Amino acid sequence: MSGQAEAEFDLGMRVNVDATRALLDACRRLGKPPRFVFSSTLAVFGGPLPAVVPEDAAVVPQSSCGSEKAIAELLVHEYSRKRFVDGIVCRLPTVAIRPGAPNAAASSFVSSLVREPLAGIDTVCPVPLDTPLWIASPGTVIANLVHAARVRTSDLEPRRTVNFPGCR
Repeated sequence: MSGQAEAEFDLGMRVNVDATRALLDACRRLGKPPRFVFSSTLAVFGGPLPAVVPEDAAVVPQSSCGSEKAIAELLVHEYSRKRFVDGIVCRLPTVAIRPGAPNAAASSFVSSLVREPLAGIDTVCPVPLDTPLWIASPGTVIANLVHAARVRTSDLEPRRTVNFPGCR
């Protein structure tokens, strides 16, 4: 949704903010606070970043997707503070290599740089070759999401946000 959120503002808001709030409200109606694992993005930070980005770095998004995810992160924190959910925000690295055809995600090109040449298809790198990337495999991201679902969020209070590990 990242690249498409920039091109289609209303759709991005519906998918990233409105849908997240609808899920949180559905959880609230359950009576017992369920675990809520929210996948976010490095795009919440915007701009140049240090080699290691701490969870408490200032959130200053510079894209629609980054702004929408930052809003959703705040919603997860608020619903957790109110004990409607037991939420954790997980900021994911770029998932590479994604199966299937390229999509509208801004980071989709990362998978294309490996996937297409292996299939005998030419591809173009749309960023300078020295652009730092933060990546992890689909299996690693899935394993980390499962682990996040088991983390004692009381150990994270008051901030329930973790940046997932990845390779640079």
